[in-house]
Amino acid sequence: MPPTVWCARHAVRLPFNPGSDGQTCPAGHSIRLEGVAGYCPSCDLHWDVREVEQPETCPYCQTGNVRRYLCHTCQRLTYLPIESADTTCQGCGTPFAQTGLPHACRVLRAEVVTGRQVCPACQESIRQRAPAPTPTTKQSTNGAMPAAVPATVPAASEAGAEPTAGTTEDTGGIRLTGPVRVRALHTTYGSRLVRVHFDYNRRRFFRNEKGLFFACGVSAPPTHYHIIPSWSRFGVAGDFVHWFSEIFDCPQPKGGDIWVHAPAVADAEGSLLHKGLLEIDRPPEAILLPQPQLHHAPVEPEAPARYFPSPAPPLTAGVPVSSVVDVTPATVAQPQPAAMNTKQPAGATVNRQPQPARRRWMLAGLLLLFVAIGVGLAIYFVALAPYRPANPTVNSGNPAPVPHPNQPQATNQTNQQAILVALEGLTLAFNGQLTETYATYFDRTLRPYGNRREAPARQAVDDLQKLAETYTVTMTHENPQVEVDAQGTQATVTANRLLSGRHRQTGQLVKDTERVTYRFVKKGSNWLIAGISHPAVFPSATTTPKRTPGTSQR
Repeated sequence: MPPTVWCARHAVRLPFNPGSDGQTCPAGHSIRLEGVAGYCPSCDLHWDVREVEQPETCPYCQTGNVRRYLCHTCQRLTYLPIESADTTCQGCGTPFAQTGLPHACRVLRAEVVTGRQVCPACQESIRQRAPAPTPTTKQSTNGAMPAAVPATVPAASEAGAEPTAGTTEDTGGIRLTGPVRVRALHTTYGSRLVRVHFDYNRRRFFRNEKGLFFACGVSAPPTHYHIIPSWSRFGVAGDFVHWFSEIFDCPQPKGGDIWVHAPAVADAEGSLLHKGLLEIDRPPEAILLPQPQLHHAPVEPEAPARYFPSPAPPLTAGVPVSSVVDVTPATVAQPQPAAMNTKQPAGATVNRQPQPARRRWMLAGLLLLFVAIGVGLAIYFVALAPYRPANPTVNSGNPAPVPHPNQPQATNQTNQQAILVALEGLTLAFNGQLTETYATYFDRTLRPYGNRREAPARQAVDDLQKLAETYTVTMTHENPQVEVDAQGTQATVTANRLLSGRHRQTGQLVKDTERVTYRFVKKGSNWLIAGISHPAVFPSATTTPKRTPGTSQR
C-alpha cells in the first residue's frame, strides 16, 4: 500500500507526496505536516497529531495497544504496536533511544517516549520521574509500558507553596463557611494557587500561565483540586456565559464583583467532577437579613367569626414566619413579602362581599379585556408576521447590536476571542442583510465553499442577496469551537448554524440546521473567512415552496 495522509477535517485518506510538506485534500484545503507528525507503520499513514480527536491511537486503524516513540533526530512520532520488532525511525533511519523517558505532552495530548531533553511541541523540559511512594499504575503482562497519569494540574507543593495564614494546614484545599469574594480568596490562598485552563473538548484542566482559573490541591499528593475563577469581577453577563458557565453555576449572571459560594472540584487528573456556585454583587448582610420590629396588638373582645381579621402569622424565634428572608442564591436580592398588618379596631364591621351589580360589571370588563388582547395577538402573529423585520429589538425595547465592518484584533484580545467577535459580526451583518458589511468578513477566495472547491468572496454576498429576496431570514451559531494553529495565523471554527426564516410570498416557516466549519486566516490584524463547508442558503431559496396545512400566507 502506498503511503497516505489523513485529513482530520473530512476523515479521508489521500496520497502522500514525500517531496513536499504541503498536502492537498480532495475538498480543497491544504494539509501541512509541520512540527510533530504522527506515523503508523501498520497502515503507512501520516497525520497531524494536533488535529485529531484521539491522539493516543492511529486515526485509521484505531490500534490502541501501541508505544509512541518521538524520534530524537527528526520530529516523527511513530505509533509502534507492542508486538512490533522495529527499533529505528522510518523517517530518518535513526535508532530509537534506549534510554528514552516518558513525557505527557499537553499540546499533543498524549504520553510519548523520547530521548530528547526538551519537548518540541510544548517546549517543556523532560526529566526522570521521581519514584512515587505508592504505585498508581500496574505493569502489563505482555511487556507493555504502564499507562502514566497525564500531568495536567500540578500540585500546589510543586509551585513552592507555603502554609497560608487563615488555614489550619497547607493541604486542606479552599474552606468556605459562607460566600466570600474571589479577590479575598486570591489573597488568602495566593501561594498555593496554580493558574490552569479548561479544555472544553476533553473536559479537563491543564496548567496554563494565561488560564482563566486557579486550582488549589487537596491533601498531599493531591487527591482532587478546588477550582475558582482567576477573574475578580465580570464586565457583562456574557463574560460568565462564554467562559465560566461550563464550570460554575450562577443564578443571575451580570457585571460586578464575583462571590464564591462553593468552588468547582476536579479529580487528581484534572477532570471536572462537579460544578461550583458563584454570585455577582452580593448585597450586604444587613439588607439580606432585616430584623422587623414586633408590634403587640391588645387583646380584642370576642366577636362573631365573620368579623375576625386575618390571623397573625406564627412566630419563629421571635420573627414572624412571613418576614423570614430566604438567603439562598436563587432568591438573593429579591424583594420579600412584608409582614401582615393584623391590627383591626375592635367591633368594626367589615363587609368583604362586593355588590352584585359591581361584580357583573367587573366580570364583563375583564372578559372584554381578554377578548381585546386575544384579537390583538392574533392580528400581530398572523396578519403582521410576514412584515416583521429580520432583526427585531431585544432586551425589552433596547435596540439590537449594530453591525460593524470587520474590526482588527485588539491588543488585549486573544486569537480565540477575536475570532468569536468576527463570527458574531458576520452573524449581525447577515441578519441585517447588509451586503457591504457582510463582504468585509471574507477573504478574496473561499476554499472550499460548500460543495465547490473554491469560489470568489462575491459569491457569498450574491447568495445573501438572493436569499433576502425570497426570505426574511436570521442566522445563529450555537456551541462554536475554535482551534487555532501553532503559528496563530489560521484557525477553524465548528458550530451548529441555525437558519430560520419565512417565505415572503407564502409566509411558510422554514428552518435549516447544519454543522458548519469556517476556515479563518489572519490578514494583518483582521481575521477573515477563507472557507465555508456549507453555504448560507436554503436548498430552494429561489423557488416558491409548496404550502402545507397549518402555514400562513400573506
